[in-house]
Amino acid sequence: MGKKFVYSHTQYEELVGCKIGIAKKIALCGLGKAVSGDLNWGNNIQVILIPHFVAEISKTLRSKNPLKEIVPEGYPRLRAMQFALSYGN
Repeated sequence: MGKKFVYSHTQYEELVGCKIGIAKKIALCGLGKAVSGDLNWGNNIQVILIPHFVAEISKTLRSKNPLKEIVPEGYPRLRAMQFALSYGN
């Protein structure tokens, strides 16, 4: 657990290249079946398991019609996921 979220707020702004109001610390990890809320890393770090993260993205993308609310070209993986969820069987 040593080097997780060790940057200062200013360093995070430098990483993303813009001002940040609040930097939310989220750790994506594991493929297990534990409930995300059961994991606690302290220091205001929210732990989200990858299956829960993908399910949340899928839920959001399913509600967006690609003909009206398409994911921008700059996010090709999310865009592909949107098409697959909209047009897949």
